[in-house]
Amino acid sequence: MPRAVPSESAKDIIVARATAAGQAPVAIVRVSGPNLAEYYQLLFRPASGAGRAEAGKLTLGRLQSTEGEIDEALAVMWKAPRSFTGEDVIEFHLHGSTAIVHRTIEACVANGARVARPGEFTRRAYLNGRLDLAQAEAVCDLIRSQTDAAGRAALAQLSGGLSKELAAIREGLVPVVAELEAHIDFPEENLPSTTRERLGSAVDSCSRRIFGLIDSATRGTRLQEGARVVLAGPPNAGKSSLFNLLLKRERALVTPHAGTTRDTIEAEVDLGGVPVTLVDTAGLRDGAEEIETMGIGRTREELQGADLVLFLLAPSPPEAAAGEYLRLKDVPHLLVLTKSDLDLESNRSVEQLPGCQGLLSVSVLTRDGIGKLEEMMLKAIDAGESAEGALVTSRRHLQALNEAKTSLQRSAEGIASSLSPEFVVVDLTEAVAAIDRITGHAELDEDVLDAIFSTFCLGK
Repeated sequence: MPRAVPSESAKDIIVARATAAGQAPVAIVRVSGPNLAEYYQLLFRPASGAGRAEAGKLTLGRLQSTEGEIDEALAVMWKAPRSFTGEDVIEFHLHGSTAIVHRTIEACVANGARVARPGEFTRRAYLNGRLDLAQAEAVCDLIRSQTDAAGRAALAQLSGGLSKELAAIREGLVPVVAELEAHIDFPEENLPSTTRERLGSAVDSCSRRIFGLIDSATRGTRLQEGARVVLAGPPNAGKSSLFNLLLKRERALVTPHAGTTRDTIEAEVDLGGVPVTLVDTAGLRDGAEEIETMGIGRTREELQGADLVLFLLAPSPPEAAAGEYLRLKDVPHLLVLTKSDLDLESNRSVEQLPGCQGLLSVSVLTRDGIGKLEEMMLKAIDAGESAEGALVTSRRHLQALNEAKTSLQRSAEGIASSLSPEFVVVDLTEAVAAIDRITGHAELDEDVLDAIFSTFCLGK
């Protein structure tokens, strides 16, 4: 169902580059707006001589402006409402010269178009009822996905996985609201106990589905936002060696000399489908020279901003290591005992460190314990299990679901305690409204839409 389109942009023709900026073999310029058939003829001359575009057919021809020919190009047109935006859409497939793309956009503007704002094509798809708001947001998530798992989650949301689950919850609540509203007209009659039980059961069923979506949000947000994992510990604990192993390439220098790593080193890695930023750091010790001390200062800053710290200790760790470890008591961390192939017995002296949240012996040389370490890391960043079905990846969605959960809890308590139906209806209506804000079926402030779509890239 089409939604109310803001008046200032209802009839605008918009244009933008739909491929990444910069020189490339091919670039695509996208145009969207009402009644673009004449617009197509103004800018494009098919090689076959036919003047009119055939919907959905890629046609070879010449792209031109009032100043002359721009490029030999391919053009395709989709007619409303069977297009991405629900309007007429033209795509020009050009040679990827920056100058050619710029001249094409200038020619479109000269013929009455304006340059699209970030996310405006997807916004029009939402406003014209081609996508709901959750699906529209999934477009941005899909573009930004850094791992296969994140891409699959975004694609499932774009296909309507989350929207279908929310629709099912909504369909379970609306009949309850309707029945309670019917009883409001008869305030002298209390709800029969069997009716209260039936309505309470319906609300509980919807609540459980809401709880399931909320539980999926931890993994979902990790898939989109990633996690920051910092490797820390005294010098020669094996931080750089483990960093390289997890990264599967030689990124950090490894030597037997203390103080080799003097600054933080970052790299991205796909850890079980979760995008993780690994951070190698300078060894923590006293008495270091000036440059190394500066690096240790940066290590301490990284520890406070980490989603997870791997605190590494080699056999026979220095006495100061216990003090450094105690600094982590309020930071999510795992204690990793390295070089287990050398001397496992001497590692046992550190197993009694207070506040230990996880303990594992590993060997970079033999790779013993590495698989278990990766499992513990995923669990520690709350991303150890993939949720089945719909997956919540947006903090906006999570906030709305928590509001719906609170409202449903109040309504269930009201039904159980024979609270007057009009008060229960208020809570249930608030829950339905929270669900509708996720999919965009509720009336949303234009500032909310601006905030959502401003995060999109140009041309999408």
